[in-house]
Amino acid sequence: MLQALRNKGGRGGVASVRGITAPWRGLNTRDRLEEQSTEFATVLDNFIAENGEVTLRNGFSEHATGMPADVESLMAYSAAGTRKLFAAAGSGIYDVTSSGAAGGAAVSGLANARFSHVMYGTTSGSYLVTCNGADGVREYNGSAWSTATITGVAAADLNFVTEHKGRLWFIEKESLSLWYLATNAIAGAATEFPVGTLCKDGGTLVAASSWSLDAGDGQDDLFVLVTSEGEVLIYGGTDPASDYALIGIYKTARPIGPRCLSKYGGELVIQTRSGPVACSELMHSVAVDDQKFAELVRSDFVAAAVNAGTSFGWQTHLYSSRGWLMFNIPVSYATETFRQYVLNEGAWFRFREMPALCWSELDGSLYFGAAGGVVHKADDSEASGDNDEPVIGRVLWAWSRFGTAGSKKFNMARPHMNADAAPTLYMQMMTDYEISPPSNQPTISDASSGEAWDEGDWDITAWAGSLNNYSQWIGISGEGHVGALYAQIETKALEVFTVNAVEISFEQGGVL
Repeated sequence: MLQALRNKGGRGGVASVRGITAPWRGLNTRDRLEEQSTEFATVLDNFIAENGEVTLRNGFSEHATGMPADVESLMAYSAAGTRKLFAAAGSGIYDVTSSGAAGGAAVSGLANARFSHVMYGTTSGSYLVTCNGADGVREYNGSAWSTATITGVAAADLNFVTEHKGRLWFIEKESLSLWYLATNAIAGAATEFPVGTLCKDGGTLVAASSWSLDAGDGQDDLFVLVTSEGEVLIYGGTDPASDYALIGIYKTARPIGPRCLSKYGGELVIQTRSGPVACSELMHSVAVDDQKFAELVRSDFVAAAVNAGTSFGWQTHLYSSRGWLMFNIPVSYATETFRQYVLNEGAWFRFREMPALCWSELDGSLYFGAAGGVVHKADDSEASGDNDEPVIGRVLWAWSRFGTAGSKKFNMARPHMNADAAPTLYMQMMTDYEISPPSNQPTISDASSGEAWDEGDWDITAWAGSLNNYSQWIGISGEGHVGALYAQIETKALEVFTVNAVEISFEQGGVL
């Protein structure tokens, strides 16, 4: 904190300046009291929290177009030098590896476009294996699609597929039955693995996955099954015909949709109606809130599940290039309004304005399918905003007394920012727990507009490379005992925009 000064006129309170860091620890919507550290934020939209700072996310760009219906599944094939991205829309599957118009369907005549899929390697090659509960099991081998011949069960009724310890496993729709093939097989006789007698709450099987406790594939991996009623069955063993042993049955909130599971390091995370739950929490009965996987943002997930828990579009996806665990939430499917909650090294943040129905990754790039038969490339450093619309970043810091219990009149804020061109930032101080919409909006930052922050009294110092440090006092207003700083930027021209810290100037008043 800088040394306090008195106003020149001798009137009013003592002028003080207090510095706060960027909310690099991410979202915390659970604790809204002034004791909460200003290293957290109660709103962190389209900013990435990491490395002691927050950085505006990259935009997205149009990648593939021309499909006849909403893109409801994205499926990547990656093996032996062949990289393919397929989109399922309407009654067809389309090759969208290259940008531009998708062209004709690689697979046509399908009943729906909501596929479960997995990459599966055998001694004969690598396969993208898919099913949708209506059209049998479809496979892509790197050059062509085919329909697998599976006996013992109606293949058209299989609506979920995963791989565990060298076998393909399928869920039969509207049942509590699993089916598995022989080791290294992509077709042939399926054997049933029923679990109905173990599931006391009934329902149906929704999803299944390996759980690698050591964050890698191995013989010690467990097999996790999740039912529609929130029962989680965990098995150990190597051969389902002889030595599979039930480790335990655990209860959690009901899962949301079949795309509710994702591996994350040594964890297996389940998206439920009460928010994401880690399997280790279930097995080890984690009872302390601060130790739970998503406790700081759980209320947001609960509210979203109440409003849109039955809508299509819920998905848990690990973006491996960044190490982000992403949760896609359809706030309103009808209006194409979606949110993505993202976990990055313990910090949560939220993306908005990306209308994603489904996600996938190919060659380190992130893609999402959208309404209207379009696939977009996300996290695109070359994009001009969000499909040529500005990316809107919003931050509301945690409430703070700014080091004094008395009332305060807030006057100025000076953000310390790094950017590749001059930004325009709007700031406002909220006071005494009253949050109102911003009174005005910032103009769009555009490096080509000719506007610059290096004229007159602007305080600018060169940083490094093509980035500069921008630091300037901005007028704010607000009077109260506690305050929460709000900042907003809109840009489709900046390639990099980072907030490192902010200094806030205020006059101190009396305790009352």
